Amino acid sequence: MSAVAEAPAGPRAAPSRELFASFVQGRESSTRLLASAAFAILVVRLVFSPATLVAQSLNVDRIHRLLERTNQAVPWGEAVKDDDVVFINPPQDPLVAFVPPLRAALGLPRPASLRWLATGLTALAVRRTGEQTLELTQEGGFLRQHTEKLVRTAAHPLRVGARVELPEFSAEVLEETPDQRPLRVSFRFNQPLVASRLRWLAYRDGKYEPFLVPSLGQCVELPANDFLGMMLGPENAFARFFAARRQALTRSDLDSPGLCKRPPRTPARA
Repeated sequence: MSAVAEAPAGPRAAPSRELFASFVQGRESSTRLLASAAFAILVVRLVFSPATLVAQSLNVDRIHRLLERTNQAVPWGEAVKDDDVVFINPPQDPLVAFVPPLRAALGLPRPASLRWLATGLTALAVRRTGEQTLELTQEGGFLRQHTEKLVRTAAHPLRVGARVELPEFSAEVLEETPDQRPLRVSFRFNQPLVASRLRWLAYRDGKYEPFLVPSLGQCVELPANDFLGMMLGPENAFARFFAARRQALTRSDLDSPGLCKRPPRTPARA
């Protein structure tokens, strides 16, 4: 019986031993790799995560203050139920989108409608082209930020001539960017722009303020808003660094015409 048990120790067993040895060595390498990855995850979770948790908690508070600032800008009282509130350039889409559900949760009066025409992370030109029509040109184009793309995929671009109909106004793309995003858009409202039920708001210098619709044929430029500075605070090192970069880019563009002086152009559609 012992001779039978020891039979595999002959020359034929050598390939088996080599195969088993290579398998063990491969497992050892994989085990070391997994152990290193587990150690790295442990360090991140125990060392870095507690530190970033404080910063993330502060961001929640900052977002709350921004949302409350937006909510406070919307008119109060029962009369607001008949008003159409229009934000020209809120810093981010969610800051306006959350106002109706926030007021509903708090049991506060809500406007008949609440719309925003663009976001204010880049400069914006607002031109009045008719008694009921505004034309907006966005530096870098619309649908550029990630928050703007939440409800519009690049697979369905808004090309020149595209129209979006809403109860309060219709929007038509007049000009597009090279990557097929709207650049200049006409907004035609269903009532005169100076109608008493239209409440216009613009974000400037860190706060919302009433926006005076320009006279017919006139154009107003709104500068880009520093959202990073609003989130981290104007004294934050990262906020100051990127603010300095924006100022440098602005100084380099001083010789170029502003958005209001930019000649319109409509590229031919493919």
